[in-house]
Amino acid sequence: MSGILEPAYSIGGDSFDFAINSDVAEFAIIDAVGHGMNAVLISTVAVNGLRNARREGMSLDDAYTSTGDAISTQFGGSNFVTGQFGSLDLQSGEMTWLNAGHPPPLIVRDGHVMGELPCCPSMPMGLGGTVVEIAVDQLHPGDSVLFYTDGVIDTKSPHGTPFGFHRLSDLLERATRQGEQPVETLRTLSRAITGHSTAGLSDDATLLIVEYHGPDA
Repeated sequence: MSGILEPAYSIGGDSFDFAINSDVAEFAIIDAVGHGMNAVLISTVAVNGLRNARREGMSLDDAYTSTGDAISTQFGGSNFVTGQFGSLDLQSGEMTWLNAGHPPPLIVRDGHVMGELPCCPSMPMGLGGTVVEIAVDQLHPGDSVLFYTDGVIDTKSPHGTPFGFHRLSDLLERATRQGEQPVETLRTLSRAITGHSTAGLSDDATLLIVEYHGPDA
């Protein structure tokens, strides 16, 4: 797993987290509402809420609920966090995850971007919603999945052109075909995003790659 965050000029509330415990890799990518220190504080509560849920062995449903409760208790009902989080079984390749208001991730297989992985989104955490869907996807050895925040595709050029989904997908596929490792792929994408907006990012842009190497890796 690899992640990268390009901070906006005005501090945003993006963050990512991952951990490998025995045969399970767990991950999260989040985006707190707003900018400035308040967004940072909300993001910190969300990350630590998900970490605590992970350490206590909670289900994704319970992690979503407990983290949302922590956010609403600390910051009130108008503050929230969008995100995606889940786990990858390193033996079977089964990835289980939840989408709380984020763009769907992209899956890469055999050097090609196969498209988006669907998951009916739940409400952002902190707004009192319930889990709509827990998605389960079977990854093949060599597959990778790119999660990202909306700041990636919404970044605009000086002429107002968004970086966009298709540009992201094309660059991801090219980097994969060139044999780049995940960490270098993220650097390539990050350079392209920041280069697209010469005036500086208006929102944080965060990327997280989950890669499955197979049970014998």
